[in-house]
Amino acid sequence: MSSALRPKDIQARIRAGESASSVAEVAQVPVERIMVYVLPVIAEREHIAALARSAAVRRRHAGVPSRLLGDAVAQRLTAVGVEPEQATWDAWRRDDGRWTVTVDPGSGRSPGTYLFDVSGRYAVAADDAGRELVGDVPPTAAADADEMAIATAVSDTPPENAPEEQTSTEPGAQPDRRTEDADETEPAGTAEEALHPDAAAIENAPAPGDADGQLVLDDVPDAGADSPPRKRRERKRPSVPSWDEIVFGGGGGKPDG
Repeated sequence: MSSALRPKDIQARIRAGESASSVAEVAQVPVERIMVYVLPVIAEREHIAALARSAAVRRRHAGVPSRLLGDAVAQRLTAVGVEPEQATWDAWRRDDGRWTVTVDPGSGRSPGTYLFDVSGRYAVAADDAGRELVGDVPPTAAADADEMAIATAVSDTPPENAPEEQTSTEPGAQPDRRTEDADETEPAGTAEEALHPDAAAIENAPAPGDADGQLVLDDVPDAGADSPPRKRRERKRPSVPSWDEIVFGGGGGKPDG
């Protein structure tokens, strides 16, 4: 029974990450028939995975210099209670010629994926699980909100010894509108009268010999306008005549007897 796939096609599929059993099924032959072509490619994939473990991993959000991919993954797995030797490393080649390296930590954790540049000898995480395995985790939304709240609080805090109100007298300075409104509602001459009351009284006094020759009385209220009420006289209670006055009349004298 001949294979439905050529040896070159079998190796290309294995190099691209397919398993020997899946390729044998497509080739419609037993797995033993294609293992002679599969084993060299499996060794190549293991070699690339080993190169990636000893290559530098580039991390965007890490605050420490770049580390080796294998060391970074081992440190992270140890921190979460997973034995680094338990992880399974693999590699497969993409259509564009670059290699993808995967790390399966086991214990129900998601495998991490990395892009590996063979010539440059560096790796970059390709998914969130890969970034988490090397500690390249971006700040969380909660941390961003806390930083924004702190920045807002700092910006809203007035500086120390800050003047409460601008009192600039420089040319072109805009006067305070509240001061203008207060000046408009204040009676004219109030400030001047407060400073010089005698001068204000003289200035406001009527000139002698007015036009009609009569004295002008200032602030004389009109009769009956807001005048204080007169004190009401108390009426005397009428006296009640006695019995003798009623019977005999007169001023209350007794009859002669």
